[in-house]
Amino acid sequence: MSLRRSPLLYVFFETYQLTRQRELLESVIGLPIIEVEPHQPHHRHGVIKYDAGNVIISLNLSTASRFGKGGSDALATVFTVDQAQPIGERLRNEESLATAHGGGLFTDLHGHHYIFPSGPAGRAAHL
Repeated sequence: MSLRRSPLLYVFFETYQLTRQRELLESVIGLPIIEVEPHQPHHRHGVIKYDAGNVIISLNLSTASRFGKGGSDALATVFTVDQAQPIGERLRNEESLATAHGGGLFTDLHGHHYIFPSGPAGRAAHL
């Protein structure tokens, strides 16, 4: 199933290391913030929301990953980017944020997969 032609997709990512997940999504991938939940930590749902084109990525706080080391949420977020320094290169330089698997596939600390082919900037899709 592909959701590429969906008008808007809202996806929740669980994170137990908010600072590192924010560094990945904001500093490395370059997603702009739409909203920050002002009532942390007791409101743990939709803590930070990001504009990823036709996809809104929302971070939820959790106490630990539901996936074992090397595990996955079985969802791959595909970003097409057009930057002077490819995100894949930047991620290889930030090994503490994500693990490279080859072919542009990276997995973050929480088991979320990301693929970074080249193309128009600022778009995300889920496969």
